[in-house]
Order: sequence, then C-alpha cells, then structure tokens
Amino acid sequence: MSVAADAKSVVERPPPRARGWPRSRIVGYVLIGLWIAAGGGIVAYLALAWNSELFAKYGPSYLQGLGVTLS
Repeated sequence: MSVAADAKSVVERPPPRARGWPRSRIVGYVLIGLWIAAGGGIVAYLALAWNSELFAKYGPSYLQGLGVTLS
C-alpha cells in the first residue's frame, strides 16, 4: 500500500452540526434586541426633543468647533 492510501483511511468525519436553540443563543438574541430597542429609544427621543431654536443658536458654534478639531 502507498502512503496516500493509509492517509485516506485515517480521515475522520467532522462533528455533526449543532441543532436547536441553545440557551446562549437565546440570551444573545435577547441582548441584541435590548441594544436595538435602546438605540431606537435614543433616536426617538432626539427626534421628539428637537428644538430648532437651539440648533439655530448653537449649531454654527458646534460646526466651527468641529472644524477646529478636524484641522
């Protein structure tokens, strides 16, 4: 027999794929859902608390400061 034939006889099958929803996967999906809900809540709060007068008053100063920071 050759070395190649001996190598083929030693090859093992890969382990079977995990099935179902283990506890860690469920907990992970719940935590990601909470992060998404928190992000959506922040975006909703910012949209509802928008004050155009404050933006008109302080917006140019913020943009000027951003320009100084980036330069």
